[in-house]
Amino acid sequence: MEGIENVAMEGDVLDLEDSPAQHGDTDQKLVGRVLTDKVLNTVTVRKMILNMWGDSQGLVITNAGPNSFILNFKSQEETRRAPNLSIDEVNYNQLPIWVQIHGLPYDKINIKNAEKIGVIVGRVISAEDPFVEGNMLRSFLKVKMEINVQAPLKTGFWFKRNDRSHSWTELKYEKLYNYCYKYGRIGHDKRACEEELVRSLVNPEIPRYGPELTTPGLRLIENEAKKSGIRRRKEEQNNWARERSLQGKEWLKRQAQKDRGKSDLAGVKSSQTSASGKSWDRSANS
Repeated sequence: MEGIENVAMEGDVLDLEDSPAQHGDTDQKLVGRVLTDKVLNTVTVRKMILNMWGDSQGLVITNAGPNSFILNFKSQEETRRAPNLSIDEVNYNQLPIWVQIHGLPYDKINIKNAEKIGVIVGRVISAEDPFVEGNMLRSFLKVKMEINVQAPLKTGFWFKRNDRSHSWTELKYEKLYNYCYKYGRIGHDKRACEEELVRSLVNPEIPRYGPELTTPGLRLIENEAKKSGIRRRKEEQNNWARERSLQGKEWLKRQAQKDRGKSDLAGVKSSQTSASGKSWDRSANS
């Protein structure tokens, strides 16, 4: 023990052991924080998790600080792989969320603009292409990004049309439930908010924030494409190759069955010939 302390004090790096298997797979654990000004207990958080996640058997929740919790699941399928960080290193100020961009003319609805708009709202994780095989399947853009929960939510922006006039487009956040209607901060209780009411940039007579800022989540565009009977060429090629492979395997299987049948038939004929020969031998000897 004394040697370890001396090594640590001298500034050398320790090679630490991973947790043993009986402690459970780290891929089955999540660290999360509830974005609210209220201090919540584990019982309340468990109810919230079950409402959002579904009935997860064997879920164990432990406290990791003010409104921060460790979620222990029984299987990796019930969670998502988290970065290799310590609990203290987890950045609770960045929230991954899907954002929809409404009000753009059709000639502005493309993946390049989705990426460009995403940069001014947060850090882009992925941008959805509204076109599949030349077919427009969305009348708006959709971007997954990380946003700063400490900053007020952006509600939209002005953009320049081809005729040089300016128009306003609106942002909608998927599955966003708890934010302040007075100045748009996530997890802030509007009843206890002391900030002044922020007015709309389009119409100063009305508040900037309200329930219209959130929207239900949508299916991935690949699912929309399949629903419409559209397949990407690569997917069609993969399906064609898979079908050809299955056909080839089926052909080989049939050939093997034929070969076995021929082999069995040859064996039967051979047996019959042998039996006939023995019968002839007996007749000749008698």
